[in-house]
Amino acid sequence: MTTGGLADVVLRMLLLKHLYRWSYDTLEHEVRANLVYRAFACVGAGAVPDAAPGDSAEWQVVLAALRASRAADARRWTSVAAQIKGVTEETTT
Repeated sequence: MTTGGLADVVLRMLLLKHLYRWSYDTLEHEVRANLVYRAFACVGAGAVPDAAPGDSAEWQVVLAALRASRAADARRWTSVAAQIKGVTEETTT
């Protein structure tokens, strides 16, 4: 069995959705906003995706940091993601 590519990214995203019981909108928000989740979703893809035209300079820095991190230790974010515990937010009105 090979890993990498779009199917692997989709499976990782669905795993996050299932583990944290997120809606698709929440999944998108959390993965866009969280470096660990983004790295986890890209680990099996074989490479960090390139920035899209119009992406912010900050996002380009994040992608460059992920590339450097993968070059130093390709499994780092897999082990970090495995240690994350779910957090429940409760609100009262």
